[in-house]
Amino acid sequence: MHLTLRHPDLWFTVLGVCWGVYEMLLSYRRRAADGGARDQGTLQLLWRVLYAAVAVGVLLAFVGVWRYAPALQEPARWLGCALLAGGLALRLWAIRVLARWFTVDVTIQDDHRLIRHGPYRYLRHPSYTGALLAFYGLAIGLGNVLSLLAIVLPVTWAFLRRIRVEEAALTQAFPHEYPDYAAHSWRLLPFVW
Repeated sequence: MHLTLRHPDLWFTVLGVCWGVYEMLLSYRRRAADGGARDQGTLQLLWRVLYAAVAVGVLLAFVGVWRYAPALQEPARWLGCALLAGGLALRLWAIRVLARWFTVDVTIQDDHRLIRHGPYRYLRHPSYTGALLAFYGLAIGLGNVLSLLAIVLPVTWAFLRRIRVEEAALTQAFPHEYPDYAAHSWRLLPFVW
């Protein structure tokens, strides 16, 4: 078998590697000046969970049991590519809209303001929605039910924990604005939550 641009394995691998490199650079370059005093350790927890879940998920993908049916392997890989690309696009858009207020730590800067345009018009955490879509794409694209569970469950839990901490910090920093914003926007998934 040779890989061509029409082969989903190539796209899946390229997207996954580019995403990983981007997230590492982002983590290095976009740290909070205060060291994430309000973060409550969620960044470290998130990184640990993400690394462990992806490592276990990838290892399980090589286990012969619980693999998708052969006819589903290629469609699953393409669906994984689509979710990965769509999730990354949403995450990049959200980070770009936040501009200098984006950090990888939960923090409130001195001149911080509440952003309500771009993807933030509809979602309070579009960057996390994008990351979750990308992780779900990775999990689906690995082609194994055990990989899917090993990635989706812990990654979702870690992001939900972080969202609780972030929303508490935003409510404290914007006691009137943030509850109003929360009442008129979705947390992660439009029309659902």
